[in-house]
Amino acid sequence: MTDIFTKPLFEALPNKTGAFSTKRLVCTYLEYPYHYHPEYELTYIIKGKGKRFTGNNIEEFEANDFVLMGRNLPHVWKSDIEYYDNPNLLTDCIVIQFSKDSLGKDFFELNELKNIKDLLNNSKYGIKFSKKIKAKLLPKMKKIVSLSGAKKITSFIDILDECSKDKDIVLLSKKLIYINPGGKDSQRFSKIFNYIIENLHREITVNEVSTLVGLADNSFSRYFKKHTNESFVKFVNKLRIEASCSLIKSGEKNFTQICFEVGFGSLSYFNRQFKQYKKTTPSEYMRTFHNF
Repeated sequence: MTDIFTKPLFEALPNKTGAFSTKRLVCTYLEYPYHYHPEYELTYIIKGKGKRFTGNNIEEFEANDFVLMGRNLPHVWKSDIEYYDNPNLLTDCIVIQFSKDSLGKDFFELNELKNIKDLLNNSKYGIKFSKKIKAKLLPKMKKIVSLSGAKKITSFIDILDECSKDKDIVLLSKKLIYINPGGKDSQRFSKIFNYIIENLHREITVNEVSTLVGLADNSFSRYFKKHTNESFVKFVNKLRIEASCSLIKSGEKNFTQICFEVGFGSLSYFNRQFKQYKKTTPSEYMRTFHNF
């Protein structure tokens, strides 16, 4: 299985031939690293499932996930484990990447585009769109990939305009997260995140991670909370609970097996943490996906 978290945190996107880039990706699994870039990114997941990390937000994604990432907002897509092991499972997504000046300097400052400007401003937290907008825009997202010239530009503006009308958006990250592109801070946080993901199956202490990045325990704890708005333990537990959700959905393992596979030391602690983060018990969560 390929480790998706070994690339640098900062992503310098390749030069594009037009005002913005559109692409449709069909692959076995998503391997985007935890990264950020100065462009906005609109992503529609047509097929596939896994975890989406947006700033300090961690959620599952699946078919019809439609989100807008703001400029320099750290994010990552990680397909569920079965997508790495089963070549018959495919991930299909459409991605539009654009800069604030894609259609000309101060284009989005026009009074007629105020709603779009507000949308882009809110995207610094990451935006998840409602079911109604997803259903309406999927055909347009599919079509824009094959368009060119003026039709592509007008379609792009139309998509942003429709997104800006969504009254039921969800802001994903609870805290603004900004990391200096390409700097020491970028490399340090990427190293921390990679280490957590690679060792999620076992106990991870503050001391071992702080030693990894050359910080005293107290300094590391302050640094980590500054960037995630959460304590180290809380952040790791959230990752473990999200990992457990995928295993529960699969229905292939019991709760004790899942508990230890995602790094919890006891079933009782796992149950308490699950109830705290998901507002339901593992058993109740399982019943939403499986009939018993």
